[in-house]
Amino acid sequence: MYLLMDWDRTGGRLQRDLSRRLESFDMLIDSQLRKWLSRFLTPETRTVEGLRGFISELKMRMQLFDPQEDE
Repeated sequence: MYLLMDWDRTGGRLQRDLSRRLESFDMLIDSQLRKWLSRFLTPETRTVEGLRGFISELKMRMQLFDPQEDE
């Protein structure tokens, strides 16, 4: 599951709060995609809705993997 919030103060607070809550259920949280996006987004695309122009790049970065493949 990918869960992204906007890159403003409220979005950051929501992201941290949800991450803490999910981690309390022993869920592993990977914030690499959010960090990667925050480096490359321009001020005009600081909202989740502004990601439309990055669809092909996002699909490549968000490829799902089968954890059982490593066994």
